[in-house]
Amino acid sequence: MPATKKHPGGRPTKYFKKYCDEVVAFFEKEPFETIEVKTTDKRSGRVYLSEELRPVPLPTLERFAANIGVDTDTLVEWGKVHPEFSVAVTRAKERQKDILVTNGLMGLYNAGFAQFVARNLTDLRDNRDLDLTSGGERIQAAPVVISEIAAREGDDAPAQEEAS
Repeated sequence: MPATKKHPGGRPTKYFKKYCDEVVAFFEKEPFETIEVKTTDKRSGRVYLSEELRPVPLPTLERFAANIGVDTDTLVEWGKVHPEFSVAVTRAKERQKDILVTNGLMGLYNAGFAQFVARNLTDLRDNRDLDLTSGGERIQAAPVVISEIAAREGDDAPAQEEAS
């Protein structure tokens, strides 16, 4: 009797290679659309046409996952197991960042919300360059004379000369 191959167990994957192209395509959107807006002058009744820029809904991995019937944790796992999917998700995130930055710079998003989204969805952060090493050399803390501090605060605690 031939040996039977043992099934590895667990639920079969829902991953298909086509998702690599689909995730990139899902994020490949123009950042905004131009729409025609009609306004009517109340006094004269004249109708004026103008164009207005409106941001498209920001594509997200959560929305993509919902569209294909999985959750975002599944996308993360696929990225760990399938390098080509990880590359596709990276490309999608870069496009998402471009849409966010473009619309933010054009003033199409609320500034505070755009900052919040940028900090939490992308690698964009506020730069805070603090040199605490004085050119690579450690800064020596100044000695504190406790007796002077206690005297200023009116403390009757016994004074020590210096603390290092």
